[in-house]
Amino acid sequence: MGPNETLMIGADTRRVRVALQQNQPLFRTGLALLLPADPDIEVVGSVSTLEQLVSLCGRAQPAPDVALLDGESDLALLAATTGALRRAHPDLVLVALAAQRGTGRSLLDVGFNSVVERRAGVGTIIAAVLRAAGRATKATLPASGELPSLLSGRESEVLSLLSRGMTVRAIAGHLAISAKTVEHHKSRIFEKLQTHNQAHSVSVALRTGVLSVEHPTRTVVSSIH
Repeated sequence: MGPNETLMIGADTRRVRVALQQNQPLFRTGLALLLPADPDIEVVGSVSTLEQLVSLCGRAQPAPDVALLDGESDLALLAATTGALRRAHPDLVLVALAAQRGTGRSLLDVGFNSVVERRAGVGTIIAAVLRAAGRATKATLPASGELPSLLSGRESEVLSLLSRGMTVRAIAGHLAISAKTVEHHKSRIFEKLQTHNQAHSVSVALRTGVLSVEHPTRTVVSSIH
């Protein structure tokens, strides 16, 4: 195992097992910590290079369900990597994170199942991973259309702003309310959606239709506006 590689192999096969590769150390570390905010996700390992990712996917037991790759790597190297991963792991779903608009089609052409913009926020990335893995809905979640009636208009507004990555202070200024009131709305959102943190709440809202973002199996997921 190299100095830039962390291996975290678990035994809970009920969760979507994600192998993570990102070039930037801080972003990679942040994702490895934030993705498991959704209880349906387990990060089995995080690495910095494409070569390390191929090795990680070969060692992890059980094998990962999804590989989340840095879409800013060289396209030729990405094509070689997706080809190697598909030969070794035919059921592995490949998701790319793109930093810039307009790169999605190129990434799909080199073998990715879906592409999500990095700036879309962790909630959208989580939802994209789960949808790519075939977890668009869960038996434990309310059916689409039920949740919107649970949230008040203001709670829905706060949740939408949270999904954009806005801080409590920024939301308070935007809505001309106090930060304490925003925190109260957050608590009510967590309670009503039966979630335990902000990323999980956004993920559930995306997966049940409270927040709307396009992510079919082979598509580019843009940020929420």
